[in-house]
Amino acid sequence: MPVICGKAYLGKLVNACIKFEGGKIIDIKKDIAGEKIDYGNAVIFPSAIDVHVHFREPGFEYKEDFFTGTKAAAIAGVTCILDMPNNEPAIISKKAFDEKVKKIKNKACIDYALYGGIKDKVEEMDCIAYKIFLSRDNEMFCSLNKLKEVLENVKKQGKPLAIHAELEDCISREKAKNLEEHNRNRAKQCEI
Repeated sequence: MPVICGKAYLGKLVNACIKFEGGKIIDIKKDIAGEKIDYGNAVIFPSAIDVHVHFREPGFEYKEDFFTGTKAAAIAGVTCILDMPNNEPAIISKKAFDEKVKKIKNKACIDYALYGGIKDKVEEMDCIAYKIFLSRDNEMFCSLNKLKEVLENVKKQGKPLAIHAELEDCISREKAKNLEEHNRNRAKQCEI
């Protein structure tokens, strides 16, 4: 594989060449012998990972599906995404998780992982992490009374837990017509 050269951040931006082998960086120096691709003053950096996407499949493909979502991510320089579980049906069981995997497995243009949702109990599934909501507008609602139990059960799974942390009683149920109204309806004080 050719060595790529350009600007790299090594404590500060410097001219550098980067050598790869087997998909891994094995050397970074000012100059490396071998066939080179020179990007001049362009900054060379790793691709991005988006850890919070909503690709809407299954259930809302008319908004976006896994192919169009991962294609857009790739165009933007993102090579890995983590997709949220609030689909239709919500991904709150091993069965729903496995069905989603089967449906999307040949549609992705980039690497991906999936969150699993939690409703009443933590089901073991091959997800990257779990997700809950502290507001009732979602099937993955978890009351503050049940939060400790959920945290303990997720810990047993050895996976992270993402929490949509807004106090239910604080959120206005008025339909927002724009971003300003949305922010007013979900005031800073609602966040836990």
